[in-house]
Order: sequence, then C-alpha cells, then structure tokens
Amino acid sequence: EAEETPSNIKQQIVYTPYHRKIVNPTKNDIPLYDRFHQKTLYLCAYGAEAWMPNVLIHVAFFDKEVIYTPIIGDISSRREVYTIDKNKLYISQQGLFDSEISHTLDSVTQDYYLISSWVGKTKVTTIRYYFDLEKAEAYIASLK
Repeated sequence: EAEETPSNIKQQIVYTPYHRKIVNPTKNDIPLYDRFHQKTLYLCAYGAEAWMPNVLIHVAFFDKEVIYTPIIGDISSRREVYTIDKNKLYISQQGLFDSEISHTLDSVTQDYYLISSWVGKTKVTTIRYYFDLEKAEAYIASLK
C-alpha cells in the first residue's frame, strides 16, 4: 500500500523565473549587490565588426557566478565569477580577476540598466542590459 502525502506539506521551489526578475528598478536605494544577485538580464550589443550580427545574451547572476548564454550572435557560452566592491562590478576572465577591469551602473530606466565597462580610468563600452527578453529582442531588431 502506498502512503498518501499530506496535502498541507508545501514543496520547496528551488528556482522560479519570477524571483529572478528585476522589480522596481528605478527605486533609488537599491544596493548594487541586490540589483544583480540572483537576477536575470539580457545583454544587448552591436556586433564587434560591421559585418557581424548584433548580440543578445541571457545573463544569469547567481550567488557568486554569472553565466552568459547567447540567444543571438555567434559567441560561446561562458561561466565566470563576479564580485561587487562599493559601486563597481568585477567579473572574472577565465576565473581570474583584473582590478583594472570593472563595470559601473550608469543609469537605470524602467526597462534596462545602462552599464559601462572600464579599463583603469578609461570607459571602453556602454551596454544595455534589459530586464525583459521581448524588449531586448525588439531593441536588437531596431539596431542597424
């Protein structure tokens, strides 16, 4: 005879996309750590060369690592470690950190973060990280 499981026991949900979604992004007092930790974003960028397609990447931040999975564009997936120090985000390159390479949150809209990459004191790129896949896809489609 099989025993019945009591209906009042709730199963623990380990991963739900909703909890990884950015909520109230324009709220001012959110620490940088909370803006990324356990969140999913969609990186949108121009192709590196004029002939290359634009890039859309699913970016999943976990406790200490970030996983990049391409949706559009010919790039490989990668897994890196990240850390946040004051107002800077540092992402490793093949597991190694370079203190000269950092990222800053330049601005926040209702739809995306505008994040700049820095090498020392020189701004290298500024990229949109969307909160919603459909809006990221629409932005990529609008790029020429």
